[in-house]
Amino acid sequence: MRSLELRPEGDAGDRRNGGVYIGSGIGGFEVIEREHQVLLEHGPRRISPFFIPATIVNLASGHVSIRSGAKGPNSATATACTTSAHSIGDSYRMIQRGDADAMICGGTEGAVTPMSIGGFAAMRALSTRNDEPERASRPGTATGTASWWAKAPASW
Repeated sequence: MRSLELRPEGDAGDRRNGGVYIGSGIGGFEVIEREHQVLLEHGPRRISPFFIPATIVNLASGHVSIRSGAKGPNSATATACTTSAHSIGDSYRMIQRGDADAMICGGTEGAVTPMSIGGFAAMRALSTRNDEPERASRPGTATGTASWWAKAPASW
């Protein structure tokens, strides 16, 4: 952020053309799962009042905008595994069109929860080659599976 001159202590004029575009794969999956458990165990009155704001996809983008002082475009996307790539590409186009001079962009969320793993396993999108992890991801093969799991958001 220093190289983009997006410093919170700087003059507001320095920051008005810098924006933020950070997406999320699905949007607060861990929070959704946690609050669903609260609902089942304790009823609707015990659900956190922060449940909805914590699951909105643009939460990360808004937070980074506030922390960095970026006053330009602010957006988010939710396009599953390609969210980071879309955020970076859309940010590039915003700069290209002249909507911003600089963008903080990327993606976040590592939805590694029992429900998400169960969902991907149910649709047979996860490898079952647990005894051969080096051969677990084999996209494009007749018998291979393509998915592996990690918490690795990207930003630029």
